[in-house]
Amino acid sequence: MIIFICCRVIVRRVDGSENFNRNWHTYERGFGNLKREFWIGNSLLHSLTTNGNCEVRVDLTNFKGEKRFAKYSSFTVGNSASKYKLSVGGYSGNAGDSLSKHNGLAFSTPDSDNDTYPKGNCAATSGWWYYACDNVSLTKNYNKKSSPIEWEEWKGSGFSIKYAVMMTRPK
Repeated sequence: MIIFICCRVIVRRVDGSENFNRNWHTYERGFGNLKREFWIGNSLLHSLTTNGNCEVRVDLTNFKGEKRFAKYSSFTVGNSASKYKLSVGGYSGNAGDSLSKHNGLAFSTPDSDNDTYPKGNCAATSGWWYYACDNVSLTKNYNKKSSPIEWEEWKGSGFSIKYAVMMTRPK
């Protein structure tokens, strides 16, 4: 087992207690309960990763108790002028590489549609760096059915995640 120490948690999902259907400014500032579910805030996330020398790890558990992880050796988030553009690469792990498809994408929220999907706003219910509406989002609805938290390369689109934590640290 690889231990990821000295890290900052970006987002944690454990029980659905926090509403992730928030506007641009709330995602920018951050929200939630640091002991349960939260989003760190895009402004702080940019500050933490701006030197370009960070990595990120995502730990996932499904409703059957199966666990997987994805680690990326390169991770940065741009500033507000770039709409918090995601730069990610260098996958390793056993969850499958779902996040690389989101490389180079701007952050979207229900009130700020910056995704690449031409037929609507993938962020209608939660903020994320959306490539398409079904691929990966750790901020979607916490449930097993409708638009769930997912990591497509693990079990496919629509397969729900029970526990998710995304964290970053300097290399």
